[in-house]
Amino acid sequence: MRLYSHRTVRIIFRTLWVLSLTIFSYVLTDSLLPTLRASEQDRTVKDGVYTAEQATRGQGLYDEQCAFCHGEDMSGGQAPGLAGPDFVAFWDTAPLSELVDKIQTSMPQSSPGLLTTQESVDIVAYMLQVGEYPTGDTELSDDTEILQSIAIAQ
Repeated sequence: MRLYSHRTVRIIFRTLWVLSLTIFSYVLTDSLLPTLRASEQDRTVKDGVYTAEQATRGQGLYDEQCAFCHGEDMSGGQAPGLAGPDFVAFWDTAPLSELVDKIQTSMPQSSPGLLTTQESVDIVAYMLQVGEYPTGDTELSDDTEILQSIAIAQ
């Protein structure tokens, strides 16, 4: 007496094969993604990608729109901290465009989308200043392509 037909066994083996390839692809991609992301960026935030004046503008916006939830010193509170090792580890190798986009589309929590792209970029400049990344001679651009070329780095 056969428990399964030959056709059923083939379908089960094919399904397991596809599943194992999918899992292998996911594991491979997940382990390589940080390396791939980092290689796509020309610069990092350690290269002085914002100005002190821009960070000052960002500080005013941060104090008005972000400090209540993220803390006056960005250490967190009702929302996660925006500076320090945990924040950097989470965003490590991501392009600045992802951070700017997250701020612009989902913050402040009480009124998502309130901030313009330039205001979000200015807030990121202030976050970089608080994170003790060096300033530069040129303001951080609000151009998505430029932001994609700059990686957040530890």
